[in-house]
Amino acid sequence: MLRILVPLLFALSLLVSCAPKNVAPTPKAEAQALKSWQSYLDRQPESRPFRLSLSLRAGKKGESRRVTALLWGNDTQQLRLDVQAGVGATLAKISQKPEDFLLVAPVDGKAFWHHGAASPRVRLGVPLPFSLPDLANLLTGREKAVFGTSYLRLDETKQGPGFVLDGELSGYLLLDTQGRVCAFDQMQLNHGQGWKIDFQYDEQGDLHKLDLTNHKGERLLLLVKNRENPGPFTESQLTLSAPPGYPLLPLEKYANR
Repeated sequence: MLRILVPLLFALSLLVSCAPKNVAPTPKAEAQALKSWQSYLDRQPESRPFRLSLSLRAGKKGESRRVTALLWGNDTQQLRLDVQAGVGATLAKISQKPEDFLLVAPVDGKAFWHHGAASPRVRLGVPLPFSLPDLANLLTGREKAVFGTSYLRLDETKQGPGFVLDGELSGYLLLDTQGRVCAFDQMQLNHGQGWKIDFQYDEQGDLHKLDLTNHKGERLLLLVKNRENPGPFTESQLTLSAPPGYPLLPLEKYANR
């Protein structure tokens, strides 16, 4: 069970390979893409408390498992996440603060902690290239906090003009005409290695679905079933403690098990 739930603390290795031949988009496509980029930069979602009900299906084809989750916080730095396999069957409770991370696994009677400025990567059935704050930023429309505000160049891809991002999240970022992220694709840039993520939005313009696949055939399908904007959560509603009798173990030592 911990293999499914425990976040991974590994740093993704930079994918080293020869980049594909650059193909510049047509002048018309480039002009539209740059307009979309400016809309991306101008997007400023309102900062307010949120609570998201999520459905997640993860694993390889024919081996996927479905769980539900509740994610909430006053911002995307101090967060709480509960993961359930069914009614009343809690698999994990997670607390994320700027330099403190705690995971309580009731099914194992154990708790795992991490302290440090770098947030752990989450594993929700498959190991994701994001921390919990990253995921919360994506789900609340704060893509810039994850993908940044600069790019190396603009290439023509199979899906249209793509902005080449550098660094740990190297890949193509594709935007719609409103400046929303419609896809992030590492595979086209790195010869089939890495992740491909498709974004879908509802009629209100909120992110409704994330579809993540990687070169190993692993997939996470995340659906936002319900969005709420309640009043500010109290400190007690955002705080998590290890129950009495639970051993408190360093996450770094057990993350890959």
